Amino acid sequence: MSEPSAEERIYGLLWGVTTEDRRVHEARKIALAQITKDGQRRGIQWANEQLGQPKSGWETQR
Repeated sequence: MSEPSAEERIYGLLWGVTTEDRRVHEARKIALAQITKDGQRRGIQWANEQLGQPKSGWETQR
């Protein structure tokens, strides 16, 4: 898998944030508009590796 772009990394980090803060939701939406579905996967996988979070369902099915 290729190294994620800055936008993909941002999306990956924001993907794991649970909040009612509209600024986080808006930032996630802006990042998402800049990347592809594969980019989403790269970003989420990268964030999980950096933060030591468990793998999501699609990652374990690969």
